[in-house]
Amino acid sequence: MNPHHILSPRTTFLAITGLFLINVQTVMAADNTFSLSGSYRNLYIYSRTTVDEDRYHLDSNRLRIEAKGELSANFSYHIQYDNHLLFGEYLSTGEFAALEAARDSLPSGQYWNLEHEIKREDELIWDHSIYRGYALIRQGDIDLTIGRQRVPWGKGGFWSPLDMFNPLSPTAIERDERDGVDAALLTISGGTVSSLSLLYIPQRDFLDSTAARIVFPLVSYDIAVSAGRHMERGFAGLDFAGYLGDGGFYGELVSIEDIKGDQKFSYLFSGNYNFESSLYIMVEYFKSGGAKIPGSALGYSGKEYSGIQISYDITPLTRWDNYLIVNLDDNSRFLSPALSYSLSDNMELKAGIQLFAGKSTAEYGDRQDIYYGDFSWYF
Repeated sequence: MNPHHILSPRTTFLAITGLFLINVQTVMAADNTFSLSGSYRNLYIYSRTTVDEDRYHLDSNRLRIEAKGELSANFSYHIQYDNHLLFGEYLSTGEFAALEAARDSLPSGQYWNLEHEIKREDELIWDHSIYRGYALIRQGDIDLTIGRQRVPWGKGGFWSPLDMFNPLSPTAIERDERDGVDAALLTISGGTVSSLSLLYIPQRDFLDSTAARIVFPLVSYDIAVSAGRHMERGFAGLDFAGYLGDGGFYGELVSIEDIKGDQKFSYLFSGNYNFESSLYIMVEYFKSGGAKIPGSALGYSGKEYSGIQISYDITPLTRWDNYLIVNLDDNSRFLSPALSYSLSDNMELKAGIQLFAGKSTAEYGDRQDIYYGDFSWYF
């Protein structure tokens, strides 16, 4: 038998998982803590389809149950289960069918299929899934996280070329939602560096992904160097985060292989400042090298972008957020103002608009404006 096959990353991953299961059995008798919480989110959208300009309504209802526990001082777990109901005319449009087909054609960054459709009709989809599900084994300064998790290596607010594993669209309505990856992440803290992370992601249709990241302090900054291969594309990156005066300052420089194997460089610089009046301003500049993040639908028609976020607490219960993105190549623009109101300690109501402007051939010029309302309840 080939010894390299025996010691392959996948075999190692399965072995670690087996040891994890044994560890669960040995600590079950120990004192443990358990907490159960959750949230309900209703997101209502009104807009028009891009091509036919047909009006539509879309109502999203998500119930999320979150379970956390510690079986011992060295072992804990975190599970988030989603029950999701979508209904509205948009589900019967050709635009939605095309988006689903495009999504299904992309390789999944998740090894296990933990999503199941319960019911589907012309204007209704009901499904459930595991949004997060991981175990954390801790021994001294060493953490091993196994399962569906977020790997937040990127720094950017609108764009993040280094966020290879949980990319976010800069025009997303739910900016706090990030798909997880099924992975094993080993993090070692202390010593001459702040942390060393080793990441392994099993893949079904590609060679397994592996990456490493080292974070170390330099004056008032945290500097990080990352490198690896994800979905058979090599990447390397440098990022930093710290303070420039009283304001935050961070950036990323990333090289990603394109489909031809050529290196494409992207970089990002961002600064933010919190005023005593509660006014918050964040400005970001992004230079795209043209290479897509592997396995992601995200792509940019332009090379240079700028973005600004302005937030302000109008009252202790009312907050105004505004996002502006400009494609500096074709001058198309995205503007998204929103008002949120805290109904109570665990309820929030939000209303917003997404406005798109520019020539019909421009990146943000051919999209339809979106009006939305968002109700969130945490329990």
